[in-house]
Amino acid sequence: MSISWKRSALLWLPVLVLLSAAPYLVFNDDEPGRPAADSLSAAPDISLEGIRQTFIENGVKKWTLRAASACLSRDNHRTRVDDIEALFYTTDGRPVRVVADKGLLTLDAKDAEIFGHVVVHHPGCKISTQALRYQAGDHIIISKGRVRVEGDAFELSGDGLRYDLTTMTAVLTGNVTGIINNQTTTRPQPIK
Repeated sequence: MSISWKRSALLWLPVLVLLSAAPYLVFNDDEPGRPAADSLSAAPDISLEGIRQTFIENGVKKWTLRAASACLSRDNHRTRVDDIEALFYTTDGRPVRVVADKGLLTLDAKDAEIFGHVVVHHPGCKISTQALRYQAGDHIIISKGRVRVEGDAFELSGDGLRYDLTTMTAVLTGNVTGIINNQTTTRPQPIK
């Protein structure tokens, strides 16, 4: 018994329709009407869970990052990380621990933006803010938002912070207030 080509094609037509629609159905159940190709091109190159990365420059460890998850974007050469703990190393190798909700790593410049309940654990004090930026070229941490610094003998706040990991000094900027050794102050004070 032979089946003609036309009849054979008609039998395969429903199967071909389902196969051609499968990528649309698989990749688009959260955004109806968006072509599957758009979903694929917007997807990250790599998604990872439980990562650890160390950046070493000229044989010197600059920072180590641990994150619950990471997504590398091919479009902007940045990596988004979630639930992070970073260790930034001073020139003498001492770690400065930073924890936060999220971060963005710039792969080309080796810079990082860290945001969401940011806490910097510096020896002798704790620095809290909502966002900060690590600039690898200068080896500094900068916050342009409200910052609170707490230590055993002081409690300060300001509108910004520049923390130099080379000299281990921090300078609060703009509208600085606080208490040092039970004395109220309104002048910028370097923290060593």
